[in-house]
Amino acid sequence: MIKDRLRTVIEAGLRLLPVARSAYAERDALRDRLLSTDAKLAEVTASLETQIFRCQNFEIEIARRQNRSWNDVLIPPAEITPCGHLTETAEKFYLSACEEADRLSADIGLNSETSIVDIGCGVGRLPIGIIARRAPFSHYLGIDVDSVRIAWCRKYLSAQDPRLHFQVMDMHNARYNPLGREPLKLDLPPSSIDIVYLYSVFSHLVEEDSIAYLSLIRRLLRRDGGVCFATAFVADGVPPVTENPANFGPFPWVGPLHCVLYERSHWLKLIELSGLQVFREVPLVNTDQQTGYYLARRHACGPVS
Repeated sequence: MIKDRLRTVIEAGLRLLPVARSAYAERDALRDRLLSTDAKLAEVTASLETQIFRCQNFEIEIARRQNRSWNDVLIPPAEITPCGHLTETAEKFYLSACEEADRLSADIGLNSETSIVDIGCGVGRLPIGIIARRAPFSHYLGIDVDSVRIAWCRKYLSAQDPRLHFQVMDMHNARYNPLGREPLKLDLPPSSIDIVYLYSVFSHLVEEDSIAYLSLIRRLLRRDGGVCFATAFVADGVPPVTENPANFGPFPWVGPLHCVLYERSHWLKLIELSGLQVFREVPLVNTDQQTGYYLARRHACGPVS
């Protein structure tokens, strides 16, 4: 009796064994399909995340190429204003532009007859500030080795104000114009300019070029009150001229002529030998530790105290 029952159970189990095997096979196949689906889902998710990242970068790049505005003043695209904290946002660009315009108005004086030459004008930060402040002037000429920035200035700034003029100077500079070929030359009459402005120009020039620029400044400035405002890296107790000094400034200097540092007495001697004189020195005019200088022709009576 017990044997018969046991035989019946065994026979029933044997009959169910194929069914169980089939169920397990279906389970394994379903698991494999689920794993494959998960892998594909992860792949699709990663692809979508990559596309979203690319779209975001594309939107950022498009925005960097678009003109900006602050207080209804046109601000150039971020792509052509790579000057760190001074220009990283439209607001900062606007404020720094106005600060430079205010500097000239307060320290030198602007009127309806003032002529200005801006050497190393970049994207026109100074004239943007002057226009924003509605400061008076007669004629402005901006000069730069960067043809892209000059093209932007001509298209957008000269169109706003016919007193604004811009010119490319294709002079060699290892940092900003390594293929430049033209000599330093401006077809302007001697003793004809009221203000010559050079913001962060001498800071990127070899000494030979600095001497040439100082000579040009002297030739351009009016004898009766013409003033130059220029910035430079200057320090005491250093060699006469050092390119990219290791222990100077707020950050490492990278690439040709990123920072040209002058020993103070050597720098002042270059100014004197060029026929210019310092009327005022302004330490730390910006956060990268440049010094500002107000210059006039020697033996002239400058307006800056």
